[in-house]
Amino acid sequence: LSRTRTRSVHPHVLRDPPLWQQVPDQLPLALMLTVVVRHRRVLLSRRAGYEGGKCIDAGDCSCEYAGQRYDVGDKYEKPDICQSCKCVGNGEEKCDDIKCDTKCKEDEIEVTVDGQCCSQCLANWVEAVNPKPEATVNEPLALTCKVTGVEVTADDIKWVQFAPEVDVSKPKRIYDISDDGLVLTIKSMNEKRVGNYKCVVTKDDVVSEGVFEVTLPIVHEDLIEPILETVQFIEGKDLVSR
Repeated sequence: LSRTRTRSVHPHVLRDPPLWQQVPDQLPLALMLTVVVRHRRVLLSRRAGYEGGKCIDAGDCSCEYAGQRYDVGDKYEKPDICQSCKCVGNGEEKCDDIKCDTKCKEDEIEVTVDGQCCSQCLANWVEAVNPKPEATVNEPLALTCKVTGVEVTADDIKWVQFAPEVDVSKPKRIYDISDDGLVLTIKSMNEKRVGNYKCVVTKDDVVSEGVFEVTLPIVHEDLIEPILETVQFIEGKDLVSR
């Protein structure tokens, strides 16, 4: 090897050649420096947990979801997409849809709840809004049912006066039912229409009821308005009223 000079892009500026060209005996030293630099880069990459884009240290290659880190083997749920996941290493996760096992009792209905991945069981999903109304003689009285959690139509609802049980959904002369089926109106109250009523709702073969106890105010005899009568009195004879 001979000692040479290389010319810079600037015509009047000379640049020294590399060290191994100036001093051939120092060539091994230059190669050693190159190896050391490359080794340090590898070490730094390994400390970060990756080499060549792949995870080389499972402890440093955790998973992350919603700003929280999970170690390899940790399980966690993603409720926004209804998935259950497990961190499997290398920054990767294995996810499956959340499995639901909702089992309701006979009088409960299965309903969907906003923000929940699995459906819920709902009891007492039918209720009487005015369960103990006090009616007025010869005045109309409306009984109202409320249904929660599911949508129903008038065909799902039946109105009954019970003990004994009588379907009152049909007699239009005495009763009136709203278009949605949730309101029964007794057109004119009297003693014959006092008693217990219920709206019976059937949805997906599940039945629930709202019960009403209809009464009239009690009339006390001492509150009856007196009738004015004129009495003719003749001494020695019986009283005669006019």
